[in-house]
Amino acid sequence: MIGQSNVVQIPKTSPKQRSALRLAKLIQKRRIERGISQADLAQEIGVSLSTVVKWESQLNPTLPSRVVRKPILNLLDIDIDNMIESGELELMG
Repeated sequence: MIGQSNVVQIPKTSPKQRSALRLAKLIQKRRIERGISQADLAQEIGVSLSTVVKWESQLNPTLPSRVVRKPILNLLDIDIDNMIESGELELMG
């Protein structure tokens, strides 16, 4: 149609969604750098493979629960406090 744009509209995201996306990218990056498969990460921390896939999803990432967050961060050497202080992540619930 005349006058219509082919520009894709990107929905606005909340601070929690942005934090989840940043953390998803970081979990995936660190996991790959360390040669750990998604299945191995899932087994190491006691969750299903589909849970790890959800954490790393670039379309709709979810935040790891508080119960498994610390083991993931320790295993992948991720310093959440530094990320919050630098503004890279918003405070997570």
